[in-house]
Amino acid sequence: MACDGAGRALVLQEGPSRVLVLDRDLRRLERVVDLVVARDQPGFGEGWAQEDNARGEGLLPMCGGHLLVVKQRDPVCLIEFGPPGDAPLGIGPQTLLAPGGRLAPPARAGGGDHAVLAWWPLSPRWAERVESANDLALDERGRLLLLSSRSRRIARIATPLDPDAPEAAVDDDWRVPELPGGGRSRPEALCLVPGAVLVGYDARDAGDNVLVLEPLD
Repeated sequence: MACDGAGRALVLQEGPSRVLVLDRDLRRLERVVDLVVARDQPGFGEGWAQEDNARGEGLLPMCGGHLLVVKQRDPVCLIEFGPPGDAPLGIGPQTLLAPGGRLAPPARAGGGDHAVLAWWPLSPRWAERVESANDLALDERGRLLLLSSRSRRIARIATPLDPDAPEAAVDDDWRVPELPGGGRSRPEALCLVPGAVLVGYDARDAGDNVLVLEPLD
């Protein structure tokens, strides 16, 4: 889930491969954006089609109505989706929607499809260290952070990433501390607020499931 500066909530549904855009009161569905991945898409199309539990796992709004989605695994990769025919923007502070920015309106009523415009797998070195991708977040400087449940790690993606860059690298990473529940608990959600990093984790029992960490640097 992500929000824009107008308070809209963007909810990513992994299996159906779509994004629901809700108004700030969470009462009205403004539009539905289908994330279309062709089976012959290089790198991940076949896996996307066959495994509906290894698709988009985190998202951030971008300028121009584009969406940045991270594929969970097999392989972990960052994908820029946008209206078919749009030029890719790449990833960086100038292309990711600023905290106060508003999601661009759809080109046609009701929303519509978004196609793959560009994608970046993790470099081989970092693909071994970051085994899954489960959420995305921006820090106060507009830098891109990725949370890995399997690796129990927060990784900062090296940006900017040009549309034609062959892969993504990580310029720093941090281990998530031991969670209540031990190995049964895995970090699944990431949010940065002034002075703290919030990590949400799976909890098999009722109770608190948010870990508050000090700023990363």
